[in-house]
Amino acid sequence: MRTYIGKGAGAHIEMKLLGAKRYVLICSPYISPDYASRVVSLASNNVAIRLITSNSQEPYQQQSLRILRDSITPPRGLFAFRKRRNWRRIPLELMIINEKLVHAKMYVIDGDYAVVGSANMTKNGFWDNIEYLMIFEGEEAQKIEEDFQTLWRVYLQHYREYIQVFEYQEPIAPERSVFGSIVGKIFTRD
Repeated sequence: MRTYIGKGAGAHIEMKLLGAKRYVLICSPYISPDYASRVVSLASNNVAIRLITSNSQEPYQQQSLRILRDSITPPRGLFAFRKRRNWRRIPLELMIINEKLVHAKMYVIDGDYAVVGSANMTKNGFWDNIEYLMIFEGEEAQKIEEDFQTLWRVYLQHYREYIQVFEYQEPIAPERSVFGSIVGKIFTRD
């Protein structure tokens, strides 16, 4: 384990994160929209993401949550079929927790690199604020990964009423939707 204290904490997180090949685990109460978009882009390149964040009412956090949720949930509604045609599933799981119940900041990349510390996934947290980080590699990083998975399970098992979990779900096929069944009846009369 090594440590870092000072500005520019993102130098120990961002490049590794954006260079992930298999998966990334993130716990950060606050995420800026720019980093939310980068997470979506990473998942769009088939890097599996599991992300824990807060439901803070800060406008930038709400914008980030919209970016993340919209990437997981297929477009819906009567005229969404055009958008849905180009939409594809990405390997992203999102857990949104009541703001007061999440404070940890953890980043695990491909199981062999992990960072724990005070830096939120924001420009200020990564580059402008003085932050403290503990950086783990190899077997030590695997322990941080186990801790992250334990945190995920603890929230699911004991705080279900305070969380929302978003995972990909198959959209209702047009022929099974109300609109599709009405159109189907009109055009399939005997």
